[in-house]
Amino acid sequence: SLYLNYRLIFEKHEYWRILTNFFFFGMPSLDFVFHMYFLVRYCRLLEEGPSFRGRSADFFIMLMFGASIMLAIAPFSSVLFLGYSLTFMMVYVWGRRNETFPMNFLGLFNFPAPW
Repeated sequence: SLYLNYRLIFEKHEYWRILTNFFFFGMPSLDFVFHMYFLVRYCRLLEEGPSFRGRSADFFIMLMFGASIMLAIAPFSSVLFLGYSLTFMMVYVWGRRNETFPMNFLGLFNFPAPW
């Protein structure tokens, strides 16, 4: 029981649900592997890139700010697990900070990073 449930958090004092819902990415599958890859890759690229190089505390603050916003919006969107949202946040922030970086999809289609 890792899912985000505000009733259980506030009534039953199950405070671990605030954090654990960010760590669940579903059962092991190809989708799970891709999300782990994206999370690790883009977190590393952001932290080691010019945006956050030598500023790990700023990177952590960005993660906490994004997680806080997701937790505030979650009750209105009925999302139970925010791990996927955290992954997409990392990809989005990396793409916005590296707009001119050339990307490709399956080695066939080239496009700029923010798209």
